[in-house]
Amino acid sequence: MPDGALLRLEALDAYYGRSHVLQGVSLSVESASVVALLGRNGAGKSTTLKAIMGIVAPAGGSIRFDGEAIHHLASHRIARRGIAYVPEDRGIFASLTVEEHLSLTLPRAVTRGPSSKEAIYEQFPVLAERRRHRGNELSGGEQQMLAIARALTQSPRLLILDEPTEGLAPIVIESIAGIVHSLKGAGLTMLLVEQNYPFAVGLSERVYVLGKGRVRWEGSPAALEASPEVAATWLGV
Repeated sequence: MPDGALLRLEALDAYYGRSHVLQGVSLSVESASVVALLGRNGAGKSTTLKAIMGIVAPAGGSIRFDGEAIHHLASHRIARRGIAYVPEDRGIFASLTVEEHLSLTLPRAVTRGPSSKEAIYEQFPVLAERRRHRGNELSGGEQQMLAIARALTQSPRLLILDEPTEGLAPIVIESIAGIVHSLKGAGLTMLLVEQNYPFAVGLSERVYVLGKGRVRWEGSPAALEASPEVAATWLGV
């Protein structure tokens, strides 16, 4: 596993009740890189992300961010360390406007710079046009953009994305891909869980494949594409 990782999981275990969901999961995310976590439904991908964010309490192992152990911290303290999380369900409030969503997480002192509201609107012009619209008035793609934009207002050092293209039309996926590639180009470190194989492989520098709660394979996207048996066994591709 690479040294000097911004995020490192070592032998992580987690349970839901008596179900041993994560069984010794180890992975690392280097600074300014994009890592994809792939696997079938139920493999433990989302649970891994929730464990990183303190939503699921690890039963064993460690999680370190920038060299500091965070697996014992509450979720809000983990977020304050510089980790922003975009959950699978997006977490959009039906009654709040786009503007109100961004104001929830935007520090009042931030009036300029890449995390300012106006900078976010420049990056997401669709949201600028719909800033007065409520969450339940947005399309699925617009909600996903808002969830990502809201995370970016926190000036994260690490952005965690859980299934950012799920349920979206191909043309909307292209827009989301453009946004994520732009963030990658700006040097933002990202950990991505995604069922869309081409999207994930095209974005990442390193891939981990989970199966039944364990890391079954790790390597480069090129190595994964050259290993069809891995995709067939653990991804169903």
